[in-house]
Amino acid sequence: MTTPAPSFTPGPWEWHLSHDGVSLRTPNRGQLVIFDCGGRVTGHGLRFSKRHDRDRAGLMYFARELVPADQRNRTGFVTIDNPDARLIAAAPSLYAYAKAEQLVRGGHAMTAKHIAAIESQLVAMGWDQQTTPYEFIETYRAAALAQAEGRNP
Repeated sequence: MTTPAPSFTPGPWEWHLSHDGVSLRTPNRGQLVIFDCGGRVTGHGLRFSKRHDRDRAGLMYFARELVPADQRNRTGFVTIDNPDARLIAAAPSLYAYAKAEQLVRGGHAMTAKHIAAIESQLVAMGWDQQTTPYEFIETYRAAALAQAEGRNP
């Protein structure tokens, strides 16, 4: 079974500064813009690129335009319906997973200090100690990937 390709813009991504603001772009492949903000063109708003297979350059949409209609009339946390925005929002969870995975499976000698570091990282990630560290990490990984891919775990 093959895993479908992610819908977000493949990396690498790098920050780009110009007289018209700052953007996150691919440094290769024609500098595709992931998102931009802070300039005259954007009206100082945050915009994401919405790409299609035949439209590699993509059109830029203000983040507010990408909020689902049923969430637009409220304040607080909302979804931005864009694969790159979902990946950015999931980045802290993906990093926490990678760090926990490194600690648990890193092949280090399991000293008391190392075990304490693992437990501290897992508790910071929300581990309630009702499951094994491995089960928790696997569940966390699945949830982080689901968030990045815009689906339910």
